[in-house]
Amino acid sequence: MTAREPDDDDFDDDDSDGDDPNDAAGGARASATDEDDRWEPRIGPAHDPFEDRPDRRRAALRPLLGGDDAPGLGVATPRMLQGSGWERLDLLLGLSDPHAAVQALAPEEFALLAKDIGLADATDLLALASPRQLQACVDLDGWDSDGLDLPACCDWLLAAHEAGPEVAERFVAAQEDGVLGLLLLGTIRVMKTSELEDTDLPDDMDVLASPDGTYQVLVEPDSEYLPAIQILLDALFRATPRRGRNLLEAQRWELPAQLEEDLRELRATRLDDMGAAEAAAARDLYGYVDAHALRQRLRTALRGTGPALDGGLQPYLPDSVPPRLGLMLRGTHEPPLLQAAILALPDAERSRVRVAVQRLAWRVQSARAAKPSAVDELPRWTQHAVRTAAMGLEFLSDGDGAYAALLLCQVSLRDLFSAGHGLVLIERARARRLRDLLGGADGLALLDAGDAALLRAMVHGWPGRPASDDDRILDGGVPAGDGGSAPDAAGHAGDPLGSLAEVAEVRARLQGLAAVAQWMQRLAGGDLLAKAREVAPTCIDATGVRLHNLFATALVRVVLRGRGGFEPLQAAELRTWLRTAVVGEAPRREVRPEIRQALLATVLGRPDLSDDDAAALATFVTVALDRVTEELGGLDAEQDIDLRLVGNALLLRR
Repeated sequence: MTAREPDDDDFDDDDSDGDDPNDAAGGARASATDEDDRWEPRIGPAHDPFEDRPDRRRAALRPLLGGDDAPGLGVATPRMLQGSGWERLDLLLGLSDPHAAVQALAPEEFALLAKDIGLADATDLLALASPRQLQACVDLDGWDSDGLDLPACCDWLLAAHEAGPEVAERFVAAQEDGVLGLLLLGTIRVMKTSELEDTDLPDDMDVLASPDGTYQVLVEPDSEYLPAIQILLDALFRATPRRGRNLLEAQRWELPAQLEEDLRELRATRLDDMGAAEAAAARDLYGYVDAHALRQRLRTALRGTGPALDGGLQPYLPDSVPPRLGLMLRGTHEPPLLQAAILALPDAERSRVRVAVQRLAWRVQSARAAKPSAVDELPRWTQHAVRTAAMGLEFLSDGDGAYAALLLCQVSLRDLFSAGHGLVLIERARARRLRDLLGGADGLALLDAGDAALLRAMVHGWPGRPASDDDRILDGGVPAGDGGSAPDAAGHAGDPLGSLAEVAEVRARLQGLAAVAQWMQRLAGGDLLAKAREVAPTCIDATGVRLHNLFATALVRVVLRGRGGFEPLQAAELRTWLRTAVVGEAPRREVRPEIRQALLATVLGRPDLSDDDAAALATFVTVALDRVTEELGGLDAEQDIDLRLVGNALLLRR
């Protein structure tokens, strides 16, 4: 399709003639005719034709926005939230005024849609973009943790050129001079043409003349950036020759480190406007918040029995925030309490919360994904943002729907997220104490595969569950790695905990493991890992010593000798156990009730044992005895026992 160039007169009624030097669409062209007097470097946000025109933006987006009765977090029509990027593009292009509708999109939603379609196929969309949207594409996708991402920036420039030379010109005009300068600093060397007579040009470089002949640009002949460089220089000099000359001149003296630092500050402001952030700043979301103290504070403040809430807890979005289509939330399902609380809000508050959820999702995406624009990671981190905020809301409201709706009007989504994550961090601290109790990273070898993978995921800087079954069983149950806390490059550890039920499940498992390890450490008289290593060489399976069979062996030793111990059992001791402790006929044998009760009394007979630890220990006793009975139930106490045929519920002597 052929798209007309963005024209500010389409959207405003003032006397602007489009020649503002900081208007990336109109200013660059105007300055080409009078550049010596009027041209200024491009710094800061590019032009948005709907800036400060919220009513016109809403009118342009009306064909795409849902009604006030849209359920839950959804704010767009079903067609805009479903289907592929191509189908959503077809919907936009089929509108009566696709030009206005596209430019009314929030900058981050435009960049997201272009990435979802794929740059090679997004030419029709790029042809309709506003300067601010084109700048946002580089802000969100053209940087990585190391700085400006040259290949990504060149990909966008090539895609814009594919849409037409005039689109490439607008794309270049929309970018700050510093961004273009940094891109060139990473790809070329520049000399003045007048210096050629006194300079020997390197033989291993290609030399390109600038379009006006003033400069010679040196490029490595096999540079992957060469096509993009040629497009960039042509677009610069075609629109604003002086800008092109100034940028090339700057290559001769500009300091890349200082330039990048300045650009990061400018970009950070624009990212914040979109709800995104650089990764380091976005990770502030994951700082510890005492959810229990916050819950008590909210109760007393809202009941009038305590200090009033300070400004930090108030909703952080004004009513004038422009609408979003909700593309960030496509495919996201909010938990029932959050959905019910949103539906109970007045229309104005409901719209505010919807936008706030999207901004929160962008923030989490910035913290956890490789880039804010990583559309393949978007569903995971959006769901994580929604579920964690919902978890904080459920905890703070004790599951009361009416109170939850009230809190949504008083507490920002960011604080709800931090409260929910604070509950997870409590379990991370519990997991790290357990790891230390087991003897550090090496002690993970004492756990079953599932428990080891869970502990490794929970002690991570990004605590959660193991990401997949492949992470749960590695090398006979020993997790790979050392259980350290540093996140990988993209901030992935496993599946984030997303509900109070999941947190409670993890807490119970960690508490049980810790209670058992503490009981066994007292029995061992010191280092449990050292004791396990001591007995391992005498076992049939020297590599199969685990917490569960150490514990079960100690229980059997209590019955056989009156005191616990970790020495592997012999066949004669197994026959004695079967005669003494087991009743019933195979395969439905069980431990005698009186012996089971005696063992529980032995294990739980500590005055300092908490109720939670006592419950966890009781569960482990039951599980251990049932496992032993299951594996030994088919054996005859009056016959010889081949220890090689016995399972690993107990330690068996070699």
